[in-house]
Amino acid sequence: MLKAVLSVAVATGCVFSIAPSAMGSAFPGDNGRIVFTSTRDSLYFNIYSMRPDGSKVRALTRVKAKDGDPEWSPDGEKIVFASNRTGNSEVFIMNADGSKQRNLSRNYTDCTGLVGLEERVCNAKAEDGQPSFSADGKEIVFVSFRSGALGLWVMDIDGTNPRELSEGGV
Repeated sequence: MLKAVLSVAVATGCVFSIAPSAMGSAFPGDNGRIVFTSTRDSLYFNIYSMRPDGSKVRALTRVKAKDGDPEWSPDGEKIVFASNRTGNSEVFIMNADGSKQRNLSRNYTDCTGLVGLEERVCNAKAEDGQPSFSADGKEIVFVSFRSGALGLWVMDIDGTNPRELSEGGV
């Protein structure tokens, strides 16, 4: 997947910061804190931040859902992440302290009345995840099934102007 992301980024001229990260975590942003996903306080995955030495752990989200894939903005002021709190995986953004959490992708597909394979295909089209900031912090790249196949997408930091970078899937 990373190779596909880099290939599309180079081919389209988009510059994205692909930082190394552990599963469900992102290394320190400009504010010096690590952001990570854990079930440390509940049965649900939530997002936390801490100092690099493991001290001053703070819960940033507390929802009965799965919040994950946190990523720092280049300036360390925002965190983009994926969450299924709406019933399907969406791209969210919040301030570094956990305040002002907003759904950016708003990619809901009504699958009411569908069953079996039709329902699974319908639900898959609503899945957005693995968000990351562009190097300048003005855009967010993410993966999505919204075109019917797994594709690489980008949108402005406020969630507007979503567009596919990888026509035909990755």
